[in-house]
Amino acid sequence: MLSLFWVEFVRSWKLFKRYPMDALAAVFMLLFLFCGLFYGAEYLANGSQHFGDRIDSTVVLYINWILVIGVFSGLSGEMQREADTGTLEQLFMARISMPNLIIIRAFASLGVNFLVTMLTLVIVVWVSDVNLSYPVLALVPLIASVLTGIGLGMMTASITLLAKKAMGLIGVLQLLLIFIMVLPFDTWSETAQIFGYLLPITSSTAQLKALMSDNVSTLSLPHLYSMLSGLLYLCLGYFLFSASVLRAKRSGSLSQH
Repeated sequence: MLSLFWVEFVRSWKLFKRYPMDALAAVFMLLFLFCGLFYGAEYLANGSQHFGDRIDSTVVLYINWILVIGVFSGLSGEMQREADTGTLEQLFMARISMPNLIIIRAFASLGVNFLVTMLTLVIVVWVSDVNLSYPVLALVPLIASVLTGIGLGMMTASITLLAKKAMGLIGVLQLLLIFIMVLPFDTWSETAQIFGYLLPITSSTAQLKALMSDNVSTLSLPHLYSMLSGLLYLCLGYFLFSASVLRAKRSGSLSQH
């Protein structure tokens, strides 16, 4: 498994270096979207640049969203690229099972996604002139968000495998993730928060904002619940993708890609 992970990591890095303009174009589009949100909010505020803690939260939410959609849309994109190049059936004939291969690819591509996210973060911080403190404890909700993103990505990859194309659905889900992430989880009642942990990204994003704004300095049970929620989505995505693989094999639909 470790050797396969290293091979997939090198593969992701070489693809990144081979097509650098695609990565730069992605960074440009993400920056363009952020600038539209930032300067649009400034215009609505009558030119005032004093947003207080809200701009910090906006940057944190936006960067977390970039990282999540990177792993989320990357899995379905991998399935689509393999189908377009005609190598999808060959992957199914490999010794390692397709679900295991996909999840290893997801973790291996995190390095490239993290690089793109950090590049975007540096430019966003420069544009918005915001000071962010990133404590080590913030890695816990960040990891929970990434695990949830991989799980959601495997769910959409299963749809891509059966429906042939799902790029439109991926675009809709990316926008839906923004709505889910901005839900005021920290203001909900205890009962509502119990159900809120079942929502993807919501609780981990709220905890990430609290940790980076120094409102919380230690880990607690809610952080454990968010991590368990991320693992739940990861396992659910793995199960659904495995079920879609069996269905595709039994129906003989792989040759139709």
